[in-house]
Amino acid sequence: IRNMVSIFEKLNDFIADPYAVKEFRNGNDYQRSNIVESFDLLAMHKLNGYYDVIMFTPHKHQIYFRLVHLPQTREKEAQRVWSAYKDRLLPILKSSQDCFTTAILSSITTIIRRNDIRSPAHIAVEVGLVDAFKGTRSLAPWLDSQSCENHSTPLHLACEMKQPATVVNLVSAGAVLTKVDDYGNTAFHIALAKNSEEILTTLCKADSGKAINIINKDGVAPLHQACKDNNVNLCKILLDNNANPFLQGKIGLPIHYALKYKSIKITELLLDQCPVLVHHVCAKHGALPLHWCKGTEEIKLLLTHETPVNVASHGGQHPLHVMVERGRLEAAMLLITAHADVCSRGQNGNSALHFAVLDDNVILVKMLLLFGANSLVKNDFGETPGLLAMRSAKPNKETIHMDTVDGVSFNQPNARTDQLKVLCLDGGGIRGLVMTHILMVLERETGRKCRDMFDWISGTSTGGILAIALALGRSAVEAQRLYFRFKDEVFVGSRPYSSEPMEVFLKKEFGEDTTMEILKDGPKLLITAALADRKPVHLHLFRNYDLTDQISSDTKANGVFSKRLSESSLKQLLWKAARSSGAAPTYFRPMGSYLDGGLVSNNPTLDTLTEIHKYNKEVVRRGLGDYRKVGLVLSLGTGQVPTTRARSLDLNWSRNPISLMNTALAGSELVQMVVDVACQTSGYVVERAKAWCETMGADYFRLNPSMEQDIQLNETNNEVLLNLLWDTQVYLHDNKHLIDKIVALL
Repeated sequence: IRNMVSIFEKLNDFIADPYAVKEFRNGNDYQRSNIVESFDLLAMHKLNGYYDVIMFTPHKHQIYFRLVHLPQTREKEAQRVWSAYKDRLLPILKSSQDCFTTAILSSITTIIRRNDIRSPAHIAVEVGLVDAFKGTRSLAPWLDSQSCENHSTPLHLACEMKQPATVVNLVSAGAVLTKVDDYGNTAFHIALAKNSEEILTTLCKADSGKAINIINKDGVAPLHQACKDNNVNLCKILLDNNANPFLQGKIGLPIHYALKYKSIKITELLLDQCPVLVHHVCAKHGALPLHWCKGTEEIKLLLTHETPVNVASHGGQHPLHVMVERGRLEAAMLLITAHADVCSRGQNGNSALHFAVLDDNVILVKMLLLFGANSLVKNDFGETPGLLAMRSAKPNKETIHMDTVDGVSFNQPNARTDQLKVLCLDGGGIRGLVMTHILMVLERETGRKCRDMFDWISGTSTGGILAIALALGRSAVEAQRLYFRFKDEVFVGSRPYSSEPMEVFLKKEFGEDTTMEILKDGPKLLITAALADRKPVHLHLFRNYDLTDQISSDTKANGVFSKRLSESSLKQLLWKAARSSGAAPTYFRPMGSYLDGGLVSNNPTLDTLTEIHKYNKEVVRRGLGDYRKVGLVLSLGTGQVPTTRARSLDLNWSRNPISLMNTALAGSELVQMVVDVACQTSGYVVERAKAWCETMGADYFRLNPSMEQDIQLNETNNEVLLNLLWDTQVYLHDNKHLIDKIVALL
């Protein structure tokens, strides 16, 4: 039986792992007589035909661990392992009391045998000996060792393994933060890659400002990396601890990385700390942050920090060129509304229109042409956008061709300078864009701004906003851009809209303290509004003159209303006049007593002619001049909506459920009809104005293109609005004889 047991024990030793760590409470078998070599806590014994490497704890009650159990036939292997344990295991054993467990020792010895590179400090980190670098100096020689894969330091490895406590101890022990691995990465780079705020904070507290700004071999500093990863919290930690926001990486500054990888919040964070970043170019292209934007949100953010919009990169590209090349309609539109030059030339002398034509992007071609792009400008190869379109079989050919035809100048006979020229602008919400485009054509053909062409300008609601802009000396192009900004900033959310964004917008555009007095030397200005604090509702006119104020107040009201109405019109704030005229019910709240002027004068032509007559009479009565006749009235609409069939208006009060439902529908239709009649701008309203002008001997023109679909007053889709403007362009093309006559009279 004893022989059988002995045989089984030897067989087990042969099969078992010779490197399995085994714990003994009694080490009597290992005597000095069978010791081969010893060193500190380690000893190698030769016993029963085996080489055993024994480790004993330095405690009072010693525990023995057998680390190696190799047969004598493997003597060289035993010697090699003994040497490795002596050199690399002992420093670890002396660094932490946590080593003296079977599990930890198994992990350490396995790493030593399988990895000839890693230093004791690296091994201590890998097995999780948090206290190994605390208090003791046994691992000090290897604190900054790069004896590891990729030449990582123990600090790199602790960051890689996300061991914040170990990092604290390494930093406290004096680990060098500027050490880099084979990829040029510092511990900061590793902490960022592992998304560890705790470790990054520890590193930042210990850094003097050098390691945090080291650029790795990919050309990326820690702050660049945080921007790439869109990690706002890590970015904030870095910025709060001396990370340099002006440090150029492989492609550029941190803000360029943030925009490239669509890190909006980080971009905002960077600009809050360093607003001047909008003026700094990247290393890769010499491009501004604006060039790197991929959407409207980033562009809006940069625009609020007054970024330049017409600066070229090293390759000659403007931000607008980049957006057009990449087919970003919304972004391109936003840049244009921020006064980007649509005619600027970029790479190879190409304009934005060249790029749009080359990409066969019809909607972008339309947009650029509508905003004044020149289809006849040549690039460095002598090619115009029109020539490129003619070579193409795509739809741009027709689009470019029509714009070229519209570019023909008209003959301009002498106008009647002694008679008044009147411009009347309808209400219609965002469809006021139609009027801006018509006026753009007139300004282009006459070479003058509207302020210099007309003696009287009146407007209702959206027309009132446009009228104020024109009276301030804005060009029609600038006014058109104003409309696109308006819909982006004001039509936010759902109806009814908050009035605050509209008021903020109007104050920004017209000035918070600017009054009508600033316009008194320009054309006479009339802005309509509805006074809704009385019955019946009254028409109120905001003016940039005082001459007819008393006449109006005498005829409109007395008592409690007289004081306010008798106040000088010149004291009226411009933004309040615009806000009052545009206070459309169900869209915005009333402006005090005022509602949208469209309720009483959506087409202000008749009321304008009435006011001109009153003004002339008062001038004559006071002996201030002669009665000046009206020579030209130009009435602009916001698009003629398609005529549709109305539902039955039969109000049947029967108790029959079906009849009651039909009655409800008829009632709704009747209400809509009343609103339509009140806000009518065409039909009989136009006929009356035309007849009045004929009796005065004045030329009357009504320009109001038909719309294929009913576009809502609060439409915000750029493509829909651009197609509306293009339909207006087609309308003007088809009616160029009218434009010819108007230009001649102007």
